[in-house]
Amino acid sequence: MSLVCDELKRGACKQKAFTLVEVIVFLVVMSLAFVGVAQIYHQAVTSSADPIIMLRAKTLARSTLDTVLSHRFDELESFNGLQATEGQYEIITQVVAEGVQFGLPEHAFRRVTVTVYMPGNTSLSLAGYKGVDP
Repeated sequence: MSLVCDELKRGACKQKAFTLVEVIVFLVVMSLAFVGVAQIYHQAVTSSADPIIMLRAKTLARSTLDTVLSHRFDELESFNGLQATEGQYEIITQVVAEGVQFGLPEHAFRRVTVTVYMPGNTSLSLAGYKGVDP
């Protein structure tokens, strides 16, 4: 916007308005800036929930693994194929004989694997081993 003053008449100034092109250019620039800020905001909001989801999944997996491993060796097979749901998380427990890997009889060690399926089709697995009770 600019002012045009007539020098012959003191104090008499005409005000010129913005042109249509200037207004359109301003709107386009502001729209592009807004889209950029909105994309950054969206990315920040969606990625801030990921650590919380992952932490909850790790907590559920660790808790389930600790619970299973706290039982006696001969009771572990009863947990094989166990499925549970905690909110939006699905927990699956698998128990497999793994003694051969350690050079022992097959049923001397068992591997317990707990898999937690999180929202967003991702999963987290934790495994632990237990040997024959002395």
